[in-house]
Amino acid sequence: YRFFLQKIGTSHDMIDLEPDFWGYVRSLGDPRQVPAQVTAADPTDCGSQQNSAAGLAQCLISMAHKYASNTAVGLHLSCFDWQQNTPQCVQDYTHLGAQNADFLVTDVSDRDAGWYAQPAHGGLDKFWTDQKAAAFLNFIKTMSDSVGKPVALWQKIGRASCRERV
Repeated sequence: YRFFLQKIGTSHDMIDLEPDFWGYVRSLGDPRQVPAQVTAADPTDCGSQQNSAAGLAQCLISMAHKYASNTAVGLHLSCFDWQQNTPQCVQDYTHLGAQNADFLVTDVSDRDAGWYAQPAHGGLDKFWTDQKAAAFLNFIKTMSDSVGKPVALWQKIGRASCRERV
């Protein structure tokens, strides 16, 4: 990671720190209690961080600021349960140190809504409605306001996920 950051140097880039990893960490409980060998992996840059997933996140953020000073670094919002559990997501990302990042990142979906609608893929209704879009935007605003960082939205939205079902 240090080598990567040094190669970036003073360029103006954005780093989205591992989208699915933080969701996995959240599934294990409080990120401050999920063990990780942070100080042993990098005593030079991470020696003062706790040996937890939260310490890892904070180390990755601080290293980006140290070695790639013009690069912005953000944690990906992998809150797969956001519809039912936004307050827990806020708490977990606060524990991860999202307030020390430069931004948060989120995505709408990793698949087109038409893919999900196929019986072979569960026959789920993932098509956008005004209500679903408003709820998602409210979640993004809540996360942004809670950690005091802007949110970048990435990944394209396929045509099938934007059109209404007839």
